Amino acid sequence: MTPDGERLRAELQVLLPRLEAALRPVPQEEPLSLGYTWGFPRRRGRDAIDLVERRHHVLVHPVRRDERLAGVHTGAVDAALLWGPVEDPRLHTVEIAREERVAAVSVRSTLATRSRVGWRDLGRRCLVLNTVSGTLAPGDWPADARPEIGAEAANLDEYLHAVAARRGVGVLPKSVATQHPDPDVLYLPPHRRPARGPALRPSAHQPPSARGEPLQGVAGRGAAGAPERLTGCRRWG
Repeated sequence: MTPDGERLRAELQVLLPRLEAALRPVPQEEPLSLGYTWGFPRRRGRDAIDLVERRHHVLVHPVRRDERLAGVHTGAVDAALLWGPVEDPRLHTVEIAREERVAAVSVRSTLATRSRVGWRDLGRRCLVLNTVSGTLAPGDWPADARPEIGAEAANLDEYLHAVAARRGVGVLPKSVATQHPDPDVLYLPPHRRPARGPALRPSAHQPPSARGEPLQGVAGRGAAGAPERLTGCRRWG
């Protein structure tokens, strides 16, 4: 088994007893809708959905929505898997994993000759900014190495097109980058990274016992030192 496979098995060994202790079967007539945006964490996300469905007899239906909270704030979905911090007093979050970030650069960029790229090096370039659901902005860089905005994008496809066209550099969670190979984009691990992350959040318009609670117990451990947080949550109260 590969090192990644060993890590995933170890995570599941921790996750299973937590599910047993934290979750209870919730009968539902309709699938639980799981909104996401900016890239679905495929391996952990699918494993979590499979565990919830098998152990709690709840169908989970992933729904992509290109908006900041993926529809969870309006009740359009029952829960949402989100990258980046979200401050909402109606939502309770619990970290379930962490993940590395990678830099996205054009293959025509001078940075493409490197095996790694420094955080300040990225700050000296223009930044492609996801204005809808991105997790980074120029203010996340040090004041003396803060990038200008080279292009704006509303979703991941537009984001990668802008990077490929050398409108700027980008930074993505590693799993999102892995799921979206592009012949004109190179992904490089940075030397230093800020601490931001995703969150799995239930709808504020549905009680947790009815809709969001089954996803609350999906918990695991991320790679050591990884800055991206994947968080399970349910509504307060």
